[in-house]
Amino acid sequence: VRNTGIWATDARKIVTGRASEVYLERTGQLEQPDLSDVEPVQWGLRLQEPIARAAADRLRLNIKEADYAMTHPKHEWMKSHFDYITEDGQTLLEIKNYNAFKANKYGDDGSNVVPADDMAQCLHEATVHGVDNIILCVLFGGQELRTFPLSVEEMAKEILIQTEAELWGRIQARNPPDASSSEIGRILHPTNTGEVVVADP
Repeated sequence: VRNTGIWATDARKIVTGRASEVYLERTGQLEQPDLSDVEPVQWGLRLQEPIARAAADRLRLNIKEADYAMTHPKHEWMKSHFDYITEDGQTLLEIKNYNAFKANKYGDDGSNVVPADDMAQCLHEATVHGVDNIILCVLFGGQELRTFPLSVEEMAKEILIQTEAELWGRIQARNPPDASSSEIGRILHPTNTGEVVVADP
C-alpha cells in the first residue's frame, strides 16, 4: 500500500532533502524501517488520544478520530492518513509526542512557527483532505503541550503538488533524484565505473 503513492510522512523527507530515500523505498531498493519495537514511537501511539483530547479541551473544539486514509481527488498518487478532525470536518489535528529538547525549534503556544518537516506533513494532509486548516498539537517531554494553528494557502498546496509530482514521475520512470547521502549513493549507483570527479562546493 505504501508503494502506491507519496504519503504525508514522505513529504517530511522530501522537504528535508531526502527525496532519494523516498525514491528507493518506492522502487523496492530500500526497505522501510520496522518501527514496531521503537519505544518512543509506541509511546507516541499510546499518548495520541490523550494529547488530542487535551488540545481539543484547550481550544474548545469538538473532535473525532480520523483513523482512515484518503487519496487526493485529482492526483491518485497523493495519499495520506490522519489523526483527528473537528466534527464539522473543517480542521485536521496532527498529534505529536516529542522530547523536550525539540521544543526550542518551535514557536510559542498558539503561534504558527514550526519546523519545515512538520509543516510539510501538515500541508500534505490538508491538501489530500481538502481542508485549509490544520492544528499541530505537540506534547514536549511529557509535560508541555503546545498547539500550532496552521492556515494552508492554495499556492502552498500547488507548490507541494508540483514538488511531489516531479518525484513521483521520477519513481515511475526509474530516474533517481540526486543522492542525499553517501549511503544512498551506494544504493543508487552500486557499480563502480572507475571514474574520478572533483567535487564542487
